[in-house]
Amino acid sequence: MNSLFIVRNARAEDDLIAIWLHVARDSEVAADRLLDRIEARWQQLETYPFSGAPRDDIAIEIIRVLHGHRNIEADDLGP
Repeated sequence: MNSLFIVRNARAEDDLIAIWLHVARDSEVAADRLLDRIEARWQQLETYPFSGAPRDDIAIEIIRVLHGHRNIEADDLGP
């Protein structure tokens, strides 16, 4: 079985920290659980990457981690 290498850039890591800080205002335990669930999904994708066309020449790069309740502007999605 082939696995997939996932690259998380600094902006994605910053998003994770912001998400944790936001949720932790109410519960650090809930914030930890949420990040654990996100990490578990990334690990699942690394382990079972065959949900699309296979490409050995590229890796998935997680650029942003955005929550649906955030007010996201177009500038938030840019480079």
